[in-house]
Amino acid sequence: MREAGDDWLREGLDGTSDRARTLYEGLLGPVLDAIGARPLRVLSAGDVRSALSQLVTRYSTRSLRITRNSLERAIRHAESNDLVGCNVAALVKVPQGSSGRPSKSFTLDQAKALLPASEGARLHAYDANRVQPLAVDEDIGAFRAQHLAVGKVHLPGAAWLSAQRHRCAAGLLVLD
Repeated sequence: MREAGDDWLREGLDGTSDRARTLYEGLLGPVLDAIGARPLRVLSAGDVRSALSQLVTRYSTRSLRITRNSLERAIRHAESNDLVGCNVAALVKVPQGSSGRPSKSFTLDQAKALLPASEGARLHAYDANRVQPLAVDEDIGAFRAQHLAVGKVHLPGAAWLSAQRHRCAAGLLVLD
């Protein structure tokens, strides 16, 4: 199996970026280590399932999905060279992995704390717009300090892109 993985990484990734190739190498390596030097013709779905289950504490579900897909593609590459008859990785469901990294987005409490903290600061208008759930960078670039009212933040409907206008029925979006 190791040779099939190495062959796919070397020959089966035409047109793939170096970054993607590095990702596949890094994720495929540990599962190939877990499978060991087992020949492709005797590899079973149980072997693949066992190898993936050994990685659930180290990898997120997304990384496990990429790993299983890489393994499936490596075996498919070997299939195209008549080295194996059945792609056993295609028969295996991706196990649930560990939680991914924490979100980098503001929590509601952080957003509420940001507005009073930036009051009077030059970037207060920008901060107020960034915590708006419908705000996008194209909208924010057009705002000036006069677009905001003191207290509650009022954003004129005319400043929104047409794609957001249907979300703002009254023409004003208010953040309490």
